[in-house]
Amino acid sequence: MNEVPDWMERRQRSRSQRVRATRQLVVEHAIALFVERGYVQTTMVDIAASAGVAVQTLYLRFQGKPAILAAAFDHVVAGDADEVAITDRAWVAELRAAPDYDGAARLLVHNARLIVERATPLFTRIEQAAAEPEVSDLLVEFKRRKYETVGVLAQILRGKPGFGRRVSLARTTDVVYAIGSEEFFRLLCLERGWSTEHWEDFMLSVMAREFERDERPET
Repeated sequence: MNEVPDWMERRQRSRSQRVRATRQLVVEHAIALFVERGYVQTTMVDIAASAGVAVQTLYLRFQGKPAILAAAFDHVVAGDADEVAITDRAWVAELRAAPDYDGAARLLVHNARLIVERATPLFTRIEQAAAEPEVSDLLVEFKRRKYETVGVLAQILRGKPGFGRRVSLARTTDVVYAIGSEEFFRLLCLERGWSTEHWEDFMLSVMAREFERDERPET
């Protein structure tokens, strides 16, 4: 078998890096525009001009504006452009390794706050544009994926010493999903002016009442 010459590998690697850098640049500019103007009001021409690329490049890399929106939301949720699922992130490995419920809950809530703090401005714009069928479909998919992710995190939490084991996985997931949602964060922190630290404390207190009582019957 013939080996690929070093120069060809370097060229392929360089091209891949350029494609990745362009994609990230487009996504970052799209996030800013979507949040500032709204999804409907932001055009492909706007995004291309802001990112300093040709409109054709956007279609080549993303095929259309809904795909850019999907990539933009993935970016704000993750906090970077790495294609790594939330459940494969380093902080989730720390969550798995946490020795007890209290430490795991604090780690989970802190990272949930970081995610919703980043995601809520764009999430709000997505909700506002949900009359568009393609955006409505994306919103449904975003929520489905979040609930699925929360289910994995809830299962980890339930395995920690100190967790009220009579609380079902479904209820655990529902509670964390609801109080850790962008909607709940927006209501308390953006509309009512709570600090993010107050939000974290409140989320921990709700979880403690729900999950730290072994005598609670399973629901």
